[in-house]
Amino acid sequence: MLLIDTSVWINVFRDSSGKIRNQLQALIADQEVVLTHFNQLELLQGCRDEQEWSLLQSYLHSQDYLEMTPDSWESATFFPIDELNSLLLPDFIYAVSQLFA
Repeated sequence: MLLIDTSVWINVFRDSSGKIRNQLQALIADQEVVLTHFNQLELLQGCRDEQEWSLLQSYLHSQDYLEMTPDSWESATFFPIDELNSLLLPDFIYAVSQLFA
């Protein structure tokens, strides 16, 4: 299972040549790709207009999402956050969702 950072998706969607998409597809191969709702939020926030938002929202509705359980959130409290103080909250949540979901 792969959880791909939003910044990668942004580069894929903005690349009109298709080069980045092809590279990502080669890296993914046959692995399952999932999103978090933070990916969804960040991607939709970056839309330039309502038409782009609608198109992206439709695409995102067809994707698989990694859902964190209440136990995942509780387990995250034991994660060594002081060692990761430069990590942004969404990145921290991505890491926790992979470890404890």
